[in-house]
Amino acid sequence: MMIASKYKFIALLYLALCTSVTAQPIDDESNWYKEIGRVDNGNSRFDFTRYSKNDIQLAKSKYLQIMAAPHQNEWEGKYSRETMLGRVGLVWSQQGFVYDYVYHTLANIDYGRVALRGDSILLVSERFNVQKPNPFLEGELIRVRFGERHLMIARNGLKDFAIFAAGLDVPDRRKRDIYTEEGGVWEKVGDEDKSLSDVPTYPARYAYLIRKPMRAKVSSVGVLTISRRTSPDFAIGKGDHVRQLTVSGGSRNGMKVGMTFWIDILEERIEIVSVGRTQSNARLVRPFIDGKEFCRNDEILDGEPFACREPKIGMQARTKTHYF
Repeated sequence: MMIASKYKFIALLYLALCTSVTAQPIDDESNWYKEIGRVDNGNSRFDFTRYSKNDIQLAKSKYLQIMAAPHQNEWEGKYSRETMLGRVGLVWSQQGFVYDYVYHTLANIDYGRVALRGDSILLVSERFNVQKPNPFLEGELIRVRFGERHLMIARNGLKDFAIFAAGLDVPDRRKRDIYTEEGGVWEKVGDEDKSLSDVPTYPARYAYLIRKPMRAKVSSVGVLTISRRTSPDFAIGKGDHVRQLTVSGGSRNGMKVGMTFWIDILEERIEIVSVGRTQSNARLVRPFIDGKEFCRNDEILDGEPFACREPKIGMQARTKTHYF
């Protein structure tokens, strides 16, 4: 009887809380970012066919609670994730978590408590009456350092990430796209410009997943091929300069068609186009605009163009992640 009374009291307390929260009106002209004190952004406007006003109030309360309390360690705080469509955000601490996905509207919202498990965290939703479970909440998130950056990665995606982090994937042929709402890589906000390392640091129990970048050397440089075309819009000469290269390493080293290698001296990538057992063929492609080759380090946001350098025999090449 004592236990039954206790649970009845908790249920009544929760009902009273929900009733009081629901009674607080939400401005129909408002939006999620405005509610939590960020910029007024109409793209985060509410769509109450996906969640209730009560969900928004509870999520807002949880968000403000998390942000008001001092963080207990370097891993707590705001996280974001790259997506092909929209913007996904997460804020968490020992006070709990709030997750949001903005795409034209606030397309998804979730909130709840956090269970700490050594080198991982588990996010447990406190949303009720959800028709479709949020796949983002399935399983643990493992804390991984990538150079100076703090990442949290879904445990079932660690193996794929280890390959991706070493640049050993074939970018256009991934079996699983990392850049989706359900993708498994979170980066702490503010770490975007911090340096990366060649190999991430995983918790000891996942050390077996470590993959190192592959290294090669340019062994020959082929004839330059020039393709030209005229833009119908601007009537300027455009095209590509293509150089065929041979590099050391082949199938016995794990090299695959479609992989890219970074040449530090050139600050450019080459793409593997055919693979032999001990050596492979690659190509270096540069845009040709108004009679000039165009070179720019695309790994730097808004990188400035620079004078192109000639590829030479003996130059070192290495796989390098496309994660910047």
